[in-house]
Amino acid sequence: MHQIPLYNLFHLFQNIGGIPLLIIQFGFLGGFVYTSIDLLRRFNRKDLPPRVYYNASYKLILAVAAAVIVFLFLSVGANGSINNNGNTNATQL
Repeated sequence: MHQIPLYNLFHLFQNIGGIPLLIIQFGFLGGFVYTSIDLLRRFNRKDLPPRVYYNASYKLILAVAAAVIVFLFLSVGANGSINNNGNTNATQL
């Protein structure tokens, strides 16, 4: 039975500089959910100084960067290299 490699599932949408758009979207979504929960918790405690909003925007940017880095580590670790099109060069064992 032929298995579909995991890295092929990440190429569902167009690539941006070799990174699938889906990875960037999920990174932003994860950062958005985390930030929203944190802001709601702080709102309930009446603990919302201006720096909280700066930190929230910083977390959104870092979440996207972390998602891209994790994708690159997983795709390179799985097969050793990424070609110019963003597709991975897989060798099956």
